[in-house]
Amino acid sequence: KYPREDEYTRYLNEYGGDSNAFTMNEYTTYYFKVSASALEGALDRFARTFIEPLFSPECLEREMKAVDSESTNYSTEDPWRLLQVLKATASEDHPFSRFDVGNLATLGAGDPPSLRQELIAWNQEHYQAGAMKLCVAGQESLDQLQRMVAEFFGPVRAGRGLGLKYPGLLWPRE
Repeated sequence: KYPREDEYTRYLNEYGGDSNAFTMNEYTTYYFKVSASALEGALDRFARTFIEPLFSPECLEREMKAVDSESTNYSTEDPWRLLQVLKATASEDHPFSRFDVGNLATLGAGDPPSLRQELIAWNQEHYQAGAMKLCVAGQESLDQLQRMVAEFFGPVRAGRGLGLKYPGLLWPRE
């Protein structure tokens, strides 16, 4: 429906809005704001990022470079270093112990086509309606907001997503 990579961002900018996202250990949060008159169009475009993500090669390359840059920048900050100490002392069986930022080497920069296929497979496994939560605030009535959500997010792939599984304790007992 929106084949241009930047359609969502351009729309938000055109209507005085913006968006961002952040990833924590167990989830990713996406959020946006936009002028009240543009909420419906913004919801439509936002939903499409989950229904038919583009994963264009150019975008993947840019995102890998951004992640690599963040990894380099964070590595000199004390809170990040403390987190690495905590991760190093965690049980190797627990997902928390894994490296979780990434750089060009760990992200597969040497083989972009394979990386793209892996990302598509990961997206299909994890980005399913049952694994998502959505909160919408607007000046419309609750009935109108529910209608928009049902219309735009109804086509999101069904399923529960891959559940979080922790094979053991975060820190082993001694």
